[in-house]
Order: sequence, then structure tokens, then C-alpha cells
Amino acid sequence: MAYDVTVTMRPVPQKRHRHCAGGTRTYDPSAAEKATFLALVREQGPVPLQEGPLRAVLHFRYKRPKSHLRAGGQLRKGAPEAHVARPDVDNLAKFVLDALQGVCYKDDSQIVHLEVTKAYGGEDSVSLTLGRPQGTI
Repeated sequence: MAYDVTVTMRPVPQKRHRHCAGGTRTYDPSAAEKATFLALVREQGPVPLQEGPLRAVLHFRYKRPKSHLRAGGQLRKGAPEAHVARPDVDNLAKFVLDALQGVCYKDDSQIVHLEVTKAYGGEDSVSLTLGRPQGTI
């Protein structure tokens, strides 16, 4: 059974964990953003806990900046077709996979197949599909 969800929010990357003074404690500076993302996922309906090996497909969409468009809404000459700017897709994926750990799956080590895309789209959004991997693993 596949689980599909699309959340309307600007995709954010996983930030590096920080160390407190003295280096005895670390914290996740993305914790608040992860909680917001998880709340938006739960608004879409019940989230089933998946077991066993999983395939994850993530699509990150960014709304085009106004500077990419002409007055009529057409793409300006010289505007990039692909989203080749930061953030990196690996940090975007890590944010989502970490946020859903313990909710959609016990541990993100269950992900044995990962597909990630980043592109310009109509509005900022994060789409996730979780399911069984194809073929035998």
C-alpha cells in the first residue's frame, strides 16, 4: 500500500546539528520546522506506520521568483529552466526523512530506494510517496 501526501510549504533543507557551549550537548536547529512539516502532513489524514523495506519518492517544488517572469507571466529570456540553486537535494531529502521518522516508518534506514527531484513549479510544495520497492531486494 503506497502512501501519498503533498504539503504546501517552501521546501527547507536539513540544517547541521549544533553544539552548545562546552560541547556536551547537541541540538537540531531544524526541530521547529520539522514539527511544522509533520503537522501539515498529519492534516492530510492518517499517517500509516510502514514496516519493512521502503521506496521513497520526493518532489520539491519552488515557486518561481518574479524576476524570472515577464509582465505577461511568460518565462523571461535567460531565466533558468531548472532549479540549480541551493538548497541541495540531499539536504532537502534528509529533512523530510528525518521529520517522518517514527511516524511513517520506525527508522529512515528502512528506505532502500530513494528518488528526489527539485524543480520550479506553480507553488512551493513537498510531495512524498512511500511504498514497497519494485522487484526483489
